Amino acid sequence: MKVTVDGRAVGATPLQLQMTAQTRAIRIEPSELLTPPPAVAATPTRTEADKTAAELEQAAARQRSGGIAFAAPFPLSVLEGDRVLGSTADGPVVASAGTHTLDLVNTALGYRVRQIVTFRAGSIGRMTITPPNGRISINAQPWAQVLIDDVPIGETPLANVPTAIGEHQVTFRHPQFGERRERVTVRADAPARVSTTFQR
Repeated sequence: MKVTVDGRAVGATPLQLQMTAQTRAIRIEPSELLTPPPAVAATPTRTEADKTAAELEQAAARQRSGGIAFAAPFPLSVLEGDRVLGSTADGPVVASAGTHTLDLVNTALGYRVRQIVTFRAGSIGRMTITPPNGRISINAQPWAQVLIDDVPIGETPLANVPTAIGEHQVTFRHPQFGERRERVTVRADAPARVSTTFQR
């Protein structure tokens, strides 16, 4: 505030004055108002802007993408050309909306199948993969009853028995020599063979 004593400016508050008998009038007036600087709108930092753009891009990508949940008796890698999209063991496989030609592969089991799949934007479809059976030939010396995964299938020798692709337990039983068990992997691309010899 501006202070005037007897019509003469003496300063601004806060102010100490010495009053005399000659002092007739003291006047306090508002000082000239300072114009505040114009407000500047806050702009996001580069990091915030990049984050916002990334989130928008991800949201847009999700709207343009779809997923397929594959049901299969064993894990399959999902490829489109040379690009790996994922694995059936990890949940739905995501790709851009539209029709895709995919290869479903399990190299350990010698299995590969090509599927033409349509991905619908914003939704998860389902597809069941039913591989064909592999083949297994089984023999024993002198002979044995045979069970695959505890299911009886006959007596040796057994040739080209249709068996689901994957790992199985083969049990050999002989009334005199007892029981033996073997693990065998049945592949899609070649017949499996397993045999045992009982001690006499």
